[in-house]
Amino acid sequence: MRITLSVVKSYVGGYVGNTGLHPRMMEVAEDLLKKEMDKNTIVDFQVLRVGSGIVLIISHKMGTSNQKVNKLFSKVLSNCARAGRELGMYMSPLKIGKNSMGISEIEIEERKSEPVIIFLSTDITRGIWNLPVARIFASPFFNKGLFPSGEFTVEIGNSQTGKKAHFKIPDELGDVLFALSRTEQYEIKAVIKNRELVAVSGMDSALIVRAGENFPLVGKILESFAAPLWVVNSWDGVSIAIPVPFHQANPLRSGGPVRIIAAGFQLTEGLIVGPRDLFDDPGFEPAREKAIMISDFINQQGPFGLGIGKEPKISKALKRIEGKFKKEY
Repeated sequence: MRITLSVVKSYVGGYVGNTGLHPRMMEVAEDLLKKEMDKNTIVDFQVLRVGSGIVLIISHKMGTSNQKVNKLFSKVLSNCARAGRELGMYMSPLKIGKNSMGISEIEIEERKSEPVIIFLSTDITRGIWNLPVARIFASPFFNKGLFPSGEFTVEIGNSQTGKKAHFKIPDELGDVLFALSRTEQYEIKAVIKNRELVAVSGMDSALIVRAGENFPLVGKILESFAAPLWVVNSWDGVSIAIPVPFHQANPLRSGGPVRIIAAGFQLTEGLIVGPRDLFDDPGFEPAREKAIMISDFINQQGPFGLGIGKEPKISKALKRIEGKFKKEY
């Protein structure tokens, strides 16, 4: 069965600052998507949240980059935002109107058993999926059976030029790692094996990974998050990302680690069976503890830390200070 899985993450209003999402907004999304399913516009849907972001997951037969799907997402999110305004929800000036709807989509021929993992993060962080994908598909130290399992093709996008390129693993492993390590310019877009999509990602959206059979096993995929991730965001500079269960995806501390959740599903004739909370495992606790320690250390450096970001207030301060320098000393 040919099916498309489309995932969108958006910020439609924060519950108590930018720390969470009000249940009413999720109810609005569920009601609207249920009507679309009853009309057979879509096959199935799920509504999740990560931090203050709402996540809409739908399965359908309209393919990727479909305008009807995009309009459906826009309609649902507009209604969620309206419900948020009625409740006086908070909209961060750093998120409103910027990357307000990040979409990831994958079109596949459904296998007899089709496990899919959808990874989601609490922050807008460019290239956040580069390191996990490198660990899953390009590092035998995280996936011991990787290279004997065959060749993968990695699609990488250049965010500065809008161009994309394809690389072979393991033949071009060095070039892949070089590009993915430069998250400010290059982003992972897709992983392909035998002309089948294995993984896809989008800006400020989900990383979707298929598991099992000829693809990496679920445990091998999750192992890539057993160590904290070094990430860069647009306002704090350097940060750390950690794997957390659904109920801990709450960015309460200022400058605290970026939270990542892993929602596991079985696709069965288009039905999205799940979610299974795949980071709800004490085996990830060492990664969480280490990430919090590193995050605390970074925060304690204050303005002397690694990177100062590009927040508008910082740019204005730099211009103001620079204007006071008149001559060499």
